[in-house]
Amino acid sequence: MRTVAASSVRAGSRDSEKLHKSLTRGLQALELVAESSIPLSLSLLVRRLKVPKSTLHGLLKAMVARRYLEIGRDGHYRLGVRSVEIAGAYLSRTTPLKVAHGELLALSRELKMTAHYAVLDGPDVLYLAKEDAPGIGLRLASAVGNRLPAHLTAVGKANLAFQTGKLDVDLQRVGSSGKPMKWDELLKELAQVSNQGYAVDDGQTLKAVRCVAAPMFDASGGCCGAIGVSYLRDAGPATDQVAARVMRAAANSSSRLGAHKLAG
Repeated sequence: MRTVAASSVRAGSRDSEKLHKSLTRGLQALELVAESSIPLSLSLLVRRLKVPKSTLHGLLKAMVARRYLEIGRDGHYRLGVRSVEIAGAYLSRTTPLKVAHGELLALSRELKMTAHYAVLDGPDVLYLAKEDAPGIGLRLASAVGNRLPAHLTAVGKANLAFQTGKLDVDLQRVGSSGKPMKWDELLKELAQVSNQGYAVDDGQTLKAVRCVAAPMFDASGGCCGAIGVSYLRDAGPATDQVAARVMRAAANSSSRLGAHKLAG
């Protein structure tokens, strides 16, 4: 009986490992399709993931059946409607995002600037919300779902300055200057952000664009994202005036989340 039981445990463990591996491969394929600006072919996905073609084809077929992916007449894969539905459900139920939305709308209308909310995701910031002022001609890289190196953006630095533990950044990723940032330069800038309560990207991401951002905090006192605005460097008011308004928006959002800690 003990031999049979041990054999059953090993078989169950192997089945669990196989399921985990298949799920991981499927999610990796979905992520590659989501990150691509164009539909991807099966052969390209096989090369990227280094997975047997027959295995990956089966996983992709299952995701197409569940509408997480769609396949075109050319055999290339793109995101399906179910992926969009799940992303929408996440965005609608993320409390800090819901709280920030009204402030983004007010900032964009009042300052005539693009306003956005972003969170840290590894070494990047991930943009979860964006509001453009009516009639604005400027279109920036902060589209919802886009990500940029955190240490180069105002929203990223506003997040990084209030993180606990080791910072996850990739200083070799460069901005408009084409030069990597040095570690001591980043730490000095983050200390300034922590002290003054806001961060500035003065042309680091795009030469002609200035971004100003302030952190949001939740009831636990942790930073849960940052609110920021972007505008042409030569067309906006003084940075401290913009910063004061952005900090107020972030403070309003933090207060509604039950935060007691505020930046600055």
